[in-house]
Amino acid sequence: MQGKGLPPSVPPPAVASSITADIAQYAPAEQAGGTSGADTGSTYQGTVPTGSAQNTAKLLLSKFGWAASEFIPLNKLWGTYESGWNPHARNPSSGAFGIAQALGHGTSCSAAPDGTNEYGPEYGLTCAEARAANSGSIRWQIEWGLGYIKARYGSPTAALAHELSQTPHSY
Repeated sequence: MQGKGLPPSVPPPAVASSITADIAQYAPAEQAGGTSGADTGSTYQGTVPTGSAQNTAKLLLSKFGWAASEFIPLNKLWGTYESGWNPHARNPSSGAFGIAQALGHGTSCSAAPDGTNEYGPEYGLTCAEARAANSGSIRWQIEWGLGYIKARYGSPTAALAHELSQTPHSY
């Protein structure tokens, strides 16, 4: 097939060491040399981030001035305690919605077609972006959630600490 406009079949440069380092940062405790079971608070107990929501969040951390390591508490906060990264998650008792579990921050300008308006035009979103978040947009729910965390707690680490200090858990 060479000479037909296709690139030569040469393997890409080795990046195994950087991939291994990235994965190790997010590996479950038993893979990272820790112990499984009780959360020690110092060893991340989750799984390797996958999916568009987690990747979107990882990419947006720097926009809010945070290091990549802030994904660890963010993953625990949204992945374990809040929505499980589900953009359509609904808390049956509070009504909180989406990945960041927004609760009643919307206005008439931000309502989705079904009338829901938990995500509002604050924490960095326009009315149109908040409307998209209320309709299940992963990107705009994450942007709103990170803006909320920045304004209210300063960082995902501080938001998770607050979450864990509440009974029942909430941030």
